[in-house]
Amino acid sequence: MQSNKRKSDEANEHINHNQPYKKIKFTSPLSDKTDDENNSIINEVNAGPIGFTWDSQNYSCSYDALFTILFNIWSETPINFHARLAKRNFFTAKLEEQFQNIKDNIYTPEAARNSIRPLIHNNNPNDFPWGRIGVNMVNLSDLFFQSDRTVAFKNSKCTACTFEKSDMIKSYLFKQIHQFEGTTTQKWFTFITSENPTPEICNNCNQNLMSYTNFSKVPPVIALDIYAQKTSISHKLTFKIWDDIKILNLAGIIYLGDRHFTARII
Repeated sequence: MQSNKRKSDEANEHINHNQPYKKIKFTSPLSDKTDDENNSIINEVNAGPIGFTWDSQNYSCSYDALFTILFNIWSETPINFHARLAKRNFFTAKLEEQFQNIKDNIYTPEAARNSIRPLIHNNNPNDFPWGRIGVNMVNLSDLFFQSDRTVAFKNSKCTACTFEKSDMIKSYLFKQIHQFEGTTTQKWFTFITSENPTPEICNNCNQNLMSYTNFSKVPPVIALDIYAQKTSISHKLTFKIWDDIKILNLAGIIYLGDRHFTARII
């Protein structure tokens, strides 16, 4: 999916600051379509960034922030969004329907948001409550980024014996499990896709395991949960699939500050 929409000086300045906020970063690869094909789709959808009016009775800022970024990705490449995300996840498919309703002026952004929230709440009332209670952004993002297909594999092996294992990853959301203060999301992503020691212990000999994550093909989107406050946001993520270098462009960032989520589209 194409995500290199625009980069203002204000956005660059904001990203370079070491802000004391939790962040979730969204990246997606370049579209396989030509510029003319992409421009045709964008003009057809005719949708710029949308804004939601915050619901002060049933707190909605987490939904507003996530849906703003996903709507922007969908509006740029709706065909790829449908084929690679919506078809693989029930909630993303329902959200895609609401995006179409917004585009067709059937629903306002707020009405579209409010129509899907009961589905989310009924799926897990504890994680997605009603009322003046905040919703965990990681839980919400993971709900929409789960896939019915394998996204990647986490491969682990023991440093002392012959134990090895491979676990399927079925989510496009990756959570920061190592404190990468003062570094970048590129270095962190390089770390998890390279063989490195982990706190995980071997079942056979109680020694530490080495592990790395590998992708068999370019994912349509990657979301990074960043809790290290001084982690700088990279505008691109570069990694290898087999021997090919792949690049994912920054699509958006969600910040948490003063108990409120704010989205920034890049």
